Amino acid sequence: MNRASFFSFPAVSYIGILGLLSVKEQSIFHLMFSFSVFSRTPPDVFVAAAVYLRRFLKYATVSADNWAAVTFTAVRLAEKVLNDHSLSNKNLAEAFPVYSASTIFALESEFLSLIDWDVEMTAAEYNAAAQEIFNLGSQLVA
Repeated sequence: MNRASFFSFPAVSYIGILGLLSVKEQSIFHLMFSFSVFSRTPPDVFVAAAVYLRRFLKYATVSADNWAAVTFTAVRLAEKVLNDHSLSNKNLAEAFPVYSASTIFALESEFLSLIDWDVEMTAAEYNAAAQEIFNLGSQLVA
């Protein structure tokens, strides 16, 4: 898949998207939107986070109680791996006060331990996650 085509969804407003989502989906979207706006996270970080979430799910479960922390941590780790200038945990904690800097560190450590510190990904893994996200996005704007 061509990366340029992956990011060429028709323009849809934030409010427009929220109207198409369930309450749970709105929560997930809001978390990702907030993360991307505050830390200026490029879209490829979210694709890498999807790969990390797949790995996480091999060893642990995601529930109504932990989905936000697990998703937040996957995005945070993907940002650190792909972005040479990611925010410090202290700065990120200021944007997401539900997590202290030490809590973010603990979440990262536990997540990395569960996935056996496997943060490298193949082009096939990345492309599969990108295609899945593209398909989900296409359903929203269809």
